[in-house]
Amino acid sequence: MKRSGLKKSCNNRVLRRLFKGLAVVTVLGLQSTNPPTAAASDPQIWQASSNALQLAQARDDTSNIFNTKPARPKIEDTEAQRELEHEKEALSEPLETTVKEGGILGGLLGGGFSIGFGSKKSAGVAVPTGILLGSLAGKYVAAKQKKYSEELEVIEAITKDVQEKNAHAESAIGAMRTVVEEDRKRLGELRQALEKGEAEEEDLEDMVEVAERDLKTMQVAATKTEEHLDTFVKARSIVIDDSDDAELAGRDEIKAMDVELDGLRNRIRAMHDLVAELSDVS
Repeated sequence: MKRSGLKKSCNNRVLRRLFKGLAVVTVLGLQSTNPPTAAASDPQIWQASSNALQLAQARDDTSNIFNTKPARPKIEDTEAQRELEHEKEALSEPLETTVKEGGILGGLLGGGFSIGFGSKKSAGVAVPTGILLGSLAGKYVAAKQKKYSEELEVIEAITKDVQEKNAHAESAIGAMRTVVEEDRKRLGELRQALEKGEAEEEDLEDMVEVAERDLKTMQVAATKTEEHLDTFVKARSIVIDDSDDAELAGRDEIKAMDVELDGLRNRIRAMHDLVAELSDVS
């Protein structure tokens, strides 16, 4: 995010506080000298020190000299921001991959292992490379096969997971659109108010930080959805490659999965477009 015009003013404010703090620290140092130096014991210096300290105390609380302003109020989250955060968490939920590794390796070493559904392929061919490498997609398919004994049941279970991620992605996109519009509007209003002297630089800085946080949330949601899509696509390949059904790729159950996968791809593109849109808000 750009912060044009903010840095110089912020630096000036810090310098003013720093010089003021150093002046008071010097005064306090002179007063606390023990034993007093010749300079510190000079009545004129003591009087000047006392006057400077009284002036500083009249203007600020010297106990908090480097933080003269009260804490700024936090910008409250909007409903859309809360929904976006919720959907990001839902899209970040990992897929079920619980499976006993011992069972996989034991079957493989015994020569009778097959990840398939009554596959007649030899063990060396039937085990997908992803499983042997312990890939996420391989573990995901194995976890489904542990629950379901029929090939079509596994396919339908995977499709259901894709549908669930699609639903969360669609909700996330709706929240993203609203958040982008809200951030654009609030940033624009603050910039106009700043030009008119009706707002402070800190107000704009605070809102920029909010927009940057929203941007990060959107990026995470898009990235996690992409990771799930990658797992689903690889899982589809594993199921088809390991099947005895040569026509499986053309069956309605696979076609239904493909529709959902295409939907997820389209939603990921929409997410990235919105991320780019918020990035351009300056």
